[in-house]
Amino acid sequence: MRSRWTIAVLLCVSLALTSAAYADCPTGLWGPNSGPNTPFSGAILDVYQPFPGNTGPPYIAELHVNLVNGTTSATASGIRFTEISFVSGDLKAAFADEYTVIGPPSSTPLAFTAVLEARGSVTSIIVDLPEIGPVCETGDASSSIQEVAPGQSRAWPVHPCVSSNAINDDLSVPLLHLPGEPFVLNISVGANGGTSGASFTTQLRFMGLPPGYGVTSCHGFTQAAPVAVRHSNWAALKAHYR
Repeated sequence: MRSRWTIAVLLCVSLALTSAAYADCPTGLWGPNSGPNTPFSGAILDVYQPFPGNTGPPYIAELHVNLVNGTTSATASGIRFTEISFVSGDLKAAFADEYTVIGPPSSTPLAFTAVLEARGSVTSIIVDLPEIGPVCETGDASSSIQEVAPGQSRAWPVHPCVSSNAINDDLSVPLLHLPGEPFVLNISVGANGGTSGASFTTQLRFMGLPPGYGVTSCHGFTQAAPVAVRHSNWAALKAHYR
């Protein structure tokens, strides 16, 4: 039976706090899928997983979370040494932030959508192992977003034996809140290199808010309110520029 060696010791960690992050904001956890998990607070997380025997780059896995920008990135690779031995990068994070709709008072809740855009790829390779034959090996990636269970989640690759599996998905959660009413979104991201690789980014956006309404968060995220557009007919435009 093949054994798998996954680096469990995470040697290089950089945690940064921004002035917009408050002590009572939601916190998160990060680590390899096999554990253990390490708590983190603040708006920014930058963690790295080194190759065996190294303390610096290149890394076998990287994970970055920026709650101010609403972005993440996760990258992992892997190397096979023998039929029964390989090393894989493996990092994940689960975290949350408290958001609030800003804008004019409203007597009724506003219906809008939180969208987590995921973009990247997962690589698969076919390896001919002695005494086993051809084996499809692949990296994998996953992400999720929810206000309340079950939310929405994705796992890639969907078709594992394609050489390059594109990640091009939008995870969405419908929301219904009054201006000034706080709500919490829970997000997770993770990448495992297998013996090939996985790399993707996410971007959080709020869609469908009426003009004049935006979103801010406890950790410093800001999405400006959309501006209403005045529509002019073609005759009026021609007259204006004569």
